[in-house]
Amino acid sequence: MEWTKEHDIFLLREMLASDIFHYRKGSPDRGRIWDEIADRLNATKDMVFHIKEKRSVRDRWILLKNKLKKNRREEEAASGIEVDEQDEKDILIEELTDQEETTKESIGSKEKADKVAAEDVRNKALERLGETKKRKQEVDGNDVTKKTRVRRSTEGALIFLKEKAEQELEIRKQDQKIQQQAQHQQIQQQQQIMQMVQAHNEQMQMIQQQQMQQNQCLMALLQKVLLINHNY
Repeated sequence: MEWTKEHDIFLLREMLASDIFHYRKGSPDRGRIWDEIADRLNATKDMVFHIKEKRSVRDRWILLKNKLKKNRREEEAASGIEVDEQDEKDILIEELTDQEETTKESIGSKEKADKVAAEDVRNKALERLGETKKRKQEVDGNDVTKKTRVRRSTEGALIFLKEKAEQELEIRKQDQKIQQQAQHQQIQQQQQIMQMVQAHNEQMQMIQQQQMQQNQCLMALLQKVLLINHNY
C-alpha cells in the first residue's frame, strides 16, 4: 500500500497507545501486538488501509525512525540553521524511539554481561552528548536552552497525543468487539436456518416415505380386490 502522512500518524498513535516497546524485541508478546495493530488498522473506518503482510507495519516504523534520525543528524551538522517546529508525526516518532531505546537498555541491564556492555554504551553516549553540547555551545550559546525549551514544550503535546491515541484505540477495540459479536450472531442465525432447512427436508422425506408406503398398500389392496372379482 502507499503510505501517506495520515497513515503514518494512525500507525504511530496505535503504537503509542499499545505500549509496544514495553515488550522485548523478538518476543511473542511484541509480535502479537504488531499483529493486533495491523488488524486494527485494516479494520478502522476512519482511514483506508490495505496491509497484506503484517510485517509491513514494522518495516514502516523502522523507515520512519531512521528517516527522523537522519534528519536530526543533518540538523546537528548544519548548526545555526533554524529547526522547523515539530508536528504530531515527529513528536510521536521521537517519543516512540525514546521508549524503544529505553526498553533495550532496561532489558540489557537484567543480565550481568549485558549490563557491562550497556553501561559502556551509555557512557559513550554521554560522552558524545557532552561533546555535542560543547560544540553547539561554541556555535550558539542559546542553542542548548532552545532545545530544552522545545523538548519541554512537546511534553504537553505528547501527553495530549497519548491520551488521544488511547481513546481512539479503545474506540477501535469496541468497534472490533461489536463487529465480532455481529459476525457471531450472523453465524448463529445461519446455523439455525440450516438446521430448520435440514429439519424441513427430513420431515418432507418422511412424508414422502409415508406416502409411498400408503400407495404401495393401496396398490396391493386394489390388486387383491381385482383378483377376488376376477375369481368370481
